[in-house]
Amino acid sequence: MKVLFSFTTAPLNVATVLGLIISVISFIPILFIVLKTLLFGDPVEGWPSTISIILFVSGIQLFTIGILGQYISRIYLETKKRPFYLIKETNIDD
Repeated sequence: MKVLFSFTTAPLNVATVLGLIISVISFIPILFIVLKTLLFGDPVEGWPSTISIILFVSGIQLFTIGILGQYISRIYLETKKRPFYLIKETNIDD
């Protein structure tokens, strides 16, 4: 398992994108519930509104953690001061 996550920042990108997708998808029912209440005067249903808000906040948290993780990974990679590439062989003709 260590091999999968040691040399890549892909899980951080997945967390960021997944958090954004969850937030956008959960915002649609919230918008529907608010518009239904304002336009038609229907009472707010407890379970769907609660689940939608929980999913929205969870998506925002996952998105934020992904962004923070990307910043920390860039700081970590910068402090290692490794070169961007390695030269396999050089030919110096003096």
